[in-house]
Amino acid sequence: MTKFLLKVLSEIAKRQPVRATELAKAVLPDSHMHGRSYNTGNGACKGKGAWLWIGSYVGKLRQKELVHGSWVEGYQLTDKGKAELAKKAK
Repeated sequence: MTKFLLKVLSEIAKRQPVRATELAKAVLPDSHMHGRSYNTGNGACKGKGAWLWIGSYVGKLRQKELVHGSWVEGYQLTDKGKAELAKKAK
């Protein structure tokens, strides 16, 4: 497990349920993606790149069954995700 994955899982555990925008601000606080404007067909939005990127990353974690949820309801750790986090915390 990478340091970044551990950071993402621990932030999700602290803030359950957490939306992609909140998670992006927590795990990528100094990212240039927060200050850039994007216009990807759904209107211009500042900081959109950060939460799109973290949402994509969380999608990969959903495939591994470490988290569940959606961008609407927020993301939460699954039992498997909690077990991984506990294993690395030791």
